[in-house]
Amino acid sequence: MKIVIFSIIIIIFSQISKSQIVINEICASNFRNFYDEDNDDPDWIELYNSSDKAVNLKGWKIFDKNEIENAFVLPDTILQAKERIVIFASGK
Repeated sequence: MKIVIFSIIIIIFSQISKSQIVINEICASNFRNFYDEDNDDPDWIELYNSSDKAVNLKGWKIFDKNEIENAFVLPDTILQAKERIVIFASGK
């Protein structure tokens, strides 16, 4: 009985903890690999929507450790199901 209850708890928490949007890739030292619209090569973050539904990223924030006051706030951006988006960490 304890094993069944424990298994149910694990299944429930694994479903709750699944995130739709994941940080798929980070490049913290972009050097002539991937360029932004100004032909600069800033660091970048790739987000991936792992769900089967579109997700609006409006209001989501990206920031360094404890610098939430300097966070980049994403605009009204729809990330379709199974779609990726690259966000440049350029400060622009």
